[in-house]
Amino acid sequence: MGVGEIKAGVVGIGFIGMAHIEALRRLGVDIVGVVGSTPDRAKAKAESAGLGRVFESVESMAADPAIDVIHIASPNYAHADQVRTVLEAGRRL
Repeated sequence: MGVGEIKAGVVGIGFIGMAHIEALRRLGVDIVGVVGSTPDRAKAKAESAGLGRVFESVESMAADPAIDVIHIASPNYAHADQVRTVLEAGRRL
């Protein structure tokens, strides 16, 4: 699989999440969707940044077979649970 074929999801769309998204875009990675602190906040940010789908939760993102890799760019305190969810779903980080 080439870099241009990778489909990514990003958890967290604050400053660091947007930095991940920009880096992924520069590499040619397709951003399938995002998860934010709330669905409304995520939707507004996704629309303004031209992002894909807004997922309601990390669980729903991790369950989507269209996503190859998930970037965790949320606040540090949330990482452990989110990483556990992603790994238990058989996804890559």
